[in-house]
Amino acid sequence: LPIFLRRAAGLHGERTLVVLGDHRLDYASAERRSAHLALGLLEAGVGKGTHVSLLLPNGPDFVVAFLAAARIGAVVVPLNTFFRARELGWVLRHADVRVLLSTRSFRGHDYAARLLEVAPGLAGRAHGELGDEVLPQLRAAFFDDPAGHGWAGSLADLEHRGERLAVTDPGRLRTVEDDVTPADRAVVIYTSGSTAEPRGA
Repeated sequence: LPIFLRRAAGLHGERTLVVLGDHRLDYASAERRSAHLALGLLEAGVGKGTHVSLLLPNGPDFVVAFLAAARIGAVVVPLNTFFRARELGWVLRHADVRVLLSTRSFRGHDYAARLLEVAPGLAGRAHGELGDEVLPQLRAAFFDDPAGHGWAGSLADLEHRGERLAVTDPGRLRTVEDDVTPADRAVVIYTSGSTAEPRGA
């Protein structure tokens, strides 16, 4: 995927990749933004094989987050934006998710509140040191709007941190990407869980 992404950005550059309303994302921007977010994820302790969940609606932000995690060899676990607390908790536990990248709300769903419904103990934890008896593997959650939740980090800050690292340590991302192979697992997809617990493949 890192090779494919760089090649696509080189071939198509300013051509539009994703459109959502007035928001457009071109190939070059997708490559650049996902590189910055990937560096931010590395700084946050994500590495090859780390399970990273995306709780984001379809659109440019989902694409950037997916590419960022996949290009460094993390395993992406997309979450259904209609999951209730029960399904959300089940998948986060079952998939051993270590880092969550999420929107704060979508179509009336408050995901920060839903996560606290699953694991109320997170509210007393420090950002980056989450983990509790309910979600023992979860170490960090980043939201597009973490206001009022000291246990949550900011997606924008994560991307900006990576942007700074791209200047101070320009070879780091490429070194990590060179370790990603076609044989590596890239994604775990879960069913909606409408008739039973969600199942992952």
